[in-house]
Amino acid sequence: MREYLTRLFNDLPIERKLLLVFVIPLTALILLSAVTYESVQTVERDEEQLNRLYLTQKSAAQYMRLIVDLETSFRGYVLTLQRPYLRPFRTAQEGIFSVGEELTRMVSDEVAHRPLIVEVQSLVKQLIIEKVELIEAAQKGHPEKALQYIEEGHGRTIMVRIRELMVRDAPHGRSNSQSPRAGRAFGSEPSCAERETLRVGIQVSRTGGQCPLRYFHDQGD
Repeated sequence: MREYLTRLFNDLPIERKLLLVFVIPLTALILLSAVTYESVQTVERDEEQLNRLYLTQKSAAQYMRLIVDLETSFRGYVLTLQRPYLRPFRTAQEGIFSVGEELTRMVSDEVAHRPLIVEVQSLVKQLIIEKVELIEAAQKGHPEKALQYIEEGHGRTIMVRIRELMVRDAPHGRSNSQSPRAGRAFGSEPSCAERETLRVGIQVSRTGGQCPLRYFHDQGD
């Protein structure tokens, strides 16, 4: 085969030989450039996807932290009736919807994730409405409603559902809700110390007395 090609090349006129000498390297250069361009495009797409994934996970982690702040500060205020505990609650309340909207925008083109985020936002809204109503009742002198709410775990089902959805929605990796702090707060039942505090607090509130209780922080905080 090699000898045949050599003989064929030698039989060509000089003009065609010169043309082949020019065309063959040019063709090879064009093919190499095309392969290189495709490789660069693939790397850029992968880099863009990784960057988007990182930003999405970062927003999801921030969203989860704000939900945890809502829960822990709510418990802190209910157990102590001290207004400083409301500051992180108000801060989380103000920021959580904007973070949720940003997270929705990031997954807007992912059909599988959109309904999960929408459901999470609906549950968060419900959770905030419930807690705001209980805080307002406590401020009006009726903390027993909020204490009963924590003791009976009315918000626990919502918190567990939010955690399940965020775990399912976490793309290609470990869910941000797996952190010790989030895991401790999300859907967790009151600890023994909290239960005793709640029991005493409910008794005190029912007798019309003050509730001079200290908040028992989560061990993970």
